[in-house]
Amino acid sequence: MFLDELDSRQKCSFLALVTRVILADGDVAPEEDAILNRLKGSFGNDIIAPAEEVFGTTNASVFPTRRLRLIAFLELMVLAHADNRIHPDESTVLGEVSRTFELDGLMVEKLTDWARRFVASSDSARGALEAEAESLIDG
Repeated sequence: MFLDELDSRQKCSFLALVTRVILADGDVAPEEDAILNRLKGSFGNDIIAPAEEVFGTTNASVFPTRRLRLIAFLELMVLAHADNRIHPDESTVLGEVSRTFELDGLMVEKLTDWARRFVASSDSARGALEAEAESLIDG
């Protein structure tokens, strides 16, 4: 949805975040693998997740504005909910990212609720949900 707003460096860091969440539970579900491959394909071959960000701490400095951090977290939540379950270890990673991005609990709840509804929605309902996401991000 909003990933086109990220520059190349931000896409690399976002890909690292996605990879970290997917690897967190030690089991890569087929849905997760498909998402990761689709994401890599849409970003292009020059976008590579830095290993130090996959296996290290979240690089929040790459996302200098609140809007960019909200976009990254919202898109991460959509991807995390794609297999309709979040493993406790994935939840731990998401919590670390939200703290590093300095997102308060209420905003995390709103983004999580939105991501669940978006994943469960039909294509026809997604336009309205995307407008709602825009208002959440612009807050």
